[in-house]
Amino acid sequence: MKKCCSLVLCAVLLLSLCGCGGPKKYTADTFAFDTVISLVAYCDSEEQFQQLRSVVFGRIQELHKKFDIYNEYEGMNNLCTVNRLSGQPVEVDQDIADLLVSARGIWSRTDGLVNIAQGKLFALWKTARDTGVLPTDEAIREAMTHGNMEDLTWEKAQGGCVVTLKDPEMALDVGAVAKGWAAEAAADAADAAGIAAHYVISAGGNVVTRGMAEGKRPWTVGVRDPQSSDP
Repeated sequence: MKKCCSLVLCAVLLLSLCGCGGPKKYTADTFAFDTVISLVAYCDSEEQFQQLRSVVFGRIQELHKKFDIYNEYEGMNNLCTVNRLSGQPVEVDQDIADLLVSARGIWSRTDGLVNIAQGKLFALWKTARDTGVLPTDEAIREAMTHGNMEDLTWEKAQGGCVVTLKDPEMALDVGAVAKGWAAEAAADAADAAGIAAHYVISAGGNVVTRGMAEGKRPWTVGVRDPQSSDP
């Protein structure tokens, strides 16, 4: 009889442990910065995940509008405004100011290889992608003369800064830096909101993690070999 009771007790304990599987996996996607941005999270509840999703994607969509170089939005000066008013001072908010400071640092650390001031050059290749016609060498050389980062200047202002593209033919294109910056800012926003979840944000190859995968082991981030046929 005692043996039977012990077996029943063990079975109850095993069932109880199976019901305590730790955080559950949740996934969601949004579209911003011309790419799909994915959120994979391990949360204690659906409610916690929805809060995380709202904060992360809300921040990313906010920054998408601010860093957009193709469209302007009511009630704000964004990078499209800066490009349209090239040659004139434009007041922008702190997020844009911080992105420009970060981009300037990346430009310096890469010896000028990552240069958001080469928007006119990048536009040639966007047109080539859309039309299938490559730009001429002359057009490339001419565009590159309007991509001097030193012609991008800013001064501090209340709530942000005043940006000036001193070359009226200059244009900004932050495609090389904006997604990574926005993903990190979104994770920071979740931290500030006190959301203690385990998650990874993947934004077009830019990856930001918090916590642990499955709530118990380090995240693994892989980089695919572009010359390999093995996925």
